Amino acid sequence: DVIICNASVHPGEPLPEFSIYPNPAQDYIYIQRPYRKQEYLEITDLSGRVVFSQKIWNNQEKIDIGQLTSGHYILRIGYSKGVFMTKL
Repeated sequence: DVIICNASVHPGEPLPEFSIYPNPAQDYIYIQRPYRKQEYLEITDLSGRVVFSQKIWNNQEKIDIGQLTSGHYILRIGYSKGVFMTKL
C-alpha cells in the first residue's frame, strides 16, 4: 500500500504543485502537475536502493508500482527548484 507524506529538500519553500494518488495504492500511482516538462522520477526503498526510475514528461503520469513488494518507499522527483520527495 502507498501512504503519502509530503516533504521538501528546501525547508520553508512551498512544495511544488504535485498531486500523487490514490492513497493507499497497490498497482498504480498517478502524478499530476500543472505543467508539461521533462523531469526525473525515482523510487527507492528505505535503505536508499533505487527500485524504479523513469523520465516523466506529461502533466499527468500513470506509474506502475505493481512490481514492488509491499513496504515503504521514497518517491523523488527532480524539478527546477530542487527535489520533491514523498514517502510511499
